Amino acid sequence: PLFMELPNANEIGWYVLKGDAHWDNSTQWEAFGTTHTGGIWLKKLSVIAQENNKKLAELKQADPNGKDLRASSDYYGISPKNDKPSDSEIGKYFFLPALGYFSNGKLSDLGSYGGYWSSSADPGDGSYAYSLNFYSGYVSLDSNYRSYGFVSQPFE
Repeated sequence: PLFMELPNANEIGWYVLKGDAHWDNSTQWEAFGTTHTGGIWLKKLSVIAQENNKKLAELKQADPNGKDLRASSDYYGISPKNDKPSDSEIGKYFFLPALGYFSNGKLSDLGSYGGYWSSSADPGDGSYAYSLNFYSGYVSLDSNYRSYGFVSQPFE
């Protein structure tokens, strides 16, 4: 099933806290037949693992604070850097476009907000699930109501 391929809450934690997030308003991407800009560059999990002397499998078991978010709730965010990573470093990163989200049958914030589901339910309330959320000034691991139409696709 698709959701099993998504990063879990712990991996999202690594992306947020150790992924060296960069907001990029210049890289172009297409959605719904039109060209847009706005998105986030994050270090690949393999790079994060290597830089933190961890195996990839360890990133699934606990967040950077040593907590298993699949068993207890925690949320946090950071301010991303502006602009994309340098040409010499960009191979360590991948790009997620700000695809907005659907709510009440309507697409909102295309090009300015990104919401990407994790494979992990919020252990405090099963009607919520963990997600990676971002806009130009903020990148976070959060818990959102499952009815939101966030992106459901594996990263990298």
